[in-house]
Amino acid sequence: DGIIDVIDVDDYKTKASQIARDASTTAGRVPVKKREYGEALEQAARIDNTLRRDHGIELGRMKRELTAVWNEQTDVPGQAPVPVVCRARLDAFDGSTVYDLKTCADASPAKLTRSVIQFGYHVQGAAYVSAVEHVDIRFAGRVGFADIFIENETLAINVKPLDSMFMELGRQRWQECVNAWQRCLATGVWPGYADGDGPGLLECPEWYKMANDVELTNLRRKVFHETRGY
Repeated sequence: DGIIDVIDVDDYKTKASQIARDASTTAGRVPVKKREYGEALEQAARIDNTLRRDHGIELGRMKRELTAVWNEQTDVPGQAPVPVVCRARLDAFDGSTVYDLKTCADASPAKLTRSVIQFGYHVQGAAYVSAVEHVDIRFAGRVGFADIFIENETLAINVKPLDSMFMELGRQRWQECVNAWQRCLATGVWPGYADGDGPGLLECPEWYKMANDVELTNLRRKVFHETRGY
């Protein structure tokens, strides 16, 4: 594939294996042990077969690892729109849907909903759809987005397009990101958590105390007895 060097070793304990590894890294490539490379190819084949058989998705026929560069526009009340340069790297696009591959520990629907919210996958989806629509206006209003979730251990797959509400919320959050990015670029001010919180302890919330009340009680008793030599 042009960037990987498959090295026929089990580890990098010997001098020869270390030289081969370091030479690959110095050349800007990725050294991979032969056994691990073979396992990766086998897993990729299993994933590809499952996608084709169970979901009708053929990644090999799609455009993959597409780089998009485009201009978004800020949307701040009372201010003129300002262009903001954005960049995205799309895993796969079949002409109607952008697919993004995600590995996870649990691909069950309940877990995936939390993952989308926690990691902002809906914001990513909105950005990727916007990228396609800006790069080629013919796709405007006709592009969908779906995550392909793959369990690390079992290689079980769950393909989940995001519904209209998720995508709308994602678009709103994406616009907020564009506005914030432009504001930081223009002012040179990049606020962090410390700017608003200041020094102080991170307090244990009451709900966590209640959920662990028995454990905390037992721990206090243990400390009490140990300090008194009982």
